[in-house]
Amino acid sequence: DQLSSAAIVAVTKSGTNEFHGELFGTYSSDGMRSATPSEEAAGHKVSSKDKEFGFAFGGPILQDKMHFFVTYEGKRYSQPVAVTYANTPPAAIIAALPASVQSQVGPSSIPFTEKLVFGKLDYEPTENDRFELSLKTRQEDSAGNGAGPGQAASTTVTTRNTDYRYDLRWQHTADHWVNEAVIGT
Repeated sequence: DQLSSAAIVAVTKSGTNEFHGELFGTYSSDGMRSATPSEEAAGHKVSSKDKEFGFAFGGPILQDKMHFFVTYEGKRYSQPVAVTYANTPPAAIIAALPASVQSQVGPSSIPFTEKLVFGKLDYEPTENDRFELSLKTRQEDSAGNGAGPGQAASTTVTTRNTDYRYDLRWQHTADHWVNEAVIGT
């Protein structure tokens, strides 16, 4: 394929002739962690929460012929950071800064959300033919990127990443060969 970097090929899960599913979740918050050095100096913790959750479910549509599989994963993070001066200025310069600027130094947090969805429909009309339709979506939002030494959360960039992918695949096998056609976006 004339690649100049690594190529990764992955096989995704499919539905089966029985319904199967799973559910998961994790949770953590600032009440479950120690204060950061910045929070100790300020005398308070910033609110932070880490949540990951999701499910997977698959099964038959037509026994031995058509199956489905769908999965969802969500993440909600609020990561603590310490906003500091880039180079510690003399106390007289710090005192001359407006209160609105001085209040942004100390503990802060960076929120992040992510939604991942994968769905797949497979159909095998004959033992030599297989059709697959799959959908993958990724939506990520992060505010406060770059907050930390020399940069307050109010001056940071909000990042949004949205990616949708659709693939239609047909595989035909014979005695000693496999033919595959793929259309994707």
